[in-house]
Amino acid sequence: MSSTKGAAELQRFFTKALADPKRDALLDGARRICAPLAARMLTQAGIGAETTTPFKLFDNACGPGVVASELQRLIKPAVLQQQSSILCGDFSPQLVELVQQRAEHEGWVKTETKQIDAQVCDTRGSRTHPVPSLVSSPFHISDPGPGSDQEQRPCLCNIHPSHVTTNIGFHVIPDSKAALDVSSTVTHKDQPCVSTPEAIRVLKPGGTLALTTWHHRNAGWAADLQAAFASFPFDAPCPVTQQTTRWGDWPDVNWVRKALEQRSLERVQVDVFAFLVSVDGAEHFVAGFEGMMDWVMAGSWSEEARKEHGREEVFGRVRDFLEEKYEGGAWDQTWIGVVATARLPEGGL
Repeated sequence: MSSTKGAAELQRFFTKALADPKRDALLDGARRICAPLAARMLTQAGIGAETTTPFKLFDNACGPGVVASELQRLIKPAVLQQQSSILCGDFSPQLVELVQQRAEHEGWVKTETKQIDAQVCDTRGSRTHPVPSLVSSPFHISDPGPGSDQEQRPCLCNIHPSHVTTNIGFHVIPDSKAALDVSSTVTHKDQPCVSTPEAIRVLKPGGTLALTTWHHRNAGWAADLQAAFASFPFDAPCPVTQQTTRWGDWPDVNWVRKALEQRSLERVQVDVFAFLVSVDGAEHFVAGFEGMMDWVMAGSWSEEARKEHGREEVFGRVRDFLEEKYEGGAWDQTWIGVVATARLPEGGL
């Protein structure tokens, strides 16, 4: 599967996953799979239950709001209520809406959502949804106003958060080089943005960049699916890549470390985090990963094969294989992530 085709299919997967009947499965997977990695990333970034200093965190490519949810769980309410603030940004308007709904339903505090392109770090249109407890935005996002050539792209150049996080994102952002390393030329009111790496550009001096990706040796859902596909009485290719972006080698710890060091960041720390994720049974697996099965088939199977062996047949065969393999019970999957943090020098870049 090519990186371009893989990225397109992955985008379609998330669109389908956000349909109302499938949201519960998406959020269940986020809690089981993404949250442990986010918690580990936050700990490495110096944010956790012992945090007493207020912070301003921008979660870029926020997905279904895993990082914000973990912050609500981990941080003492008094610290959040002081001068802390959380901005969740994602390119997908459906995900932005989902995070806003979660924030309101779960009572998150000091949290704001916006539609933001991680490759540009500018907002697209008016997508501000402040949670009621957030009286005013602490991020001071500039709005050029009517008539400006930047009217649809308000500048985020001056938000200066203390932390920028991207959990399980860079390896699937279509242009990850732009997301990390593009030089901004956006201007606002005759004041040019500083030409610096994009994900780092918005950090305040001394701020922390934190990110996670999947490791090359990550098995996760793929190990079970590949075993199931291999059992089919017909050719059922199941190639799985940990990266769909065309640039870099995000699942490799050495490449990630070098990429951050080359950008003159300080205190670069890159680690590997392995953890177990419980699967309640074969039906739970199929419900939780049917989108990934669609992604694999759309990207690797011929049109003829997909017509001859439809989704229901494939899902049924996977279900039967896993029922037999695990004797109708639950099991654990092994997931392995790359966790990286780095600090912007006090003097900036």
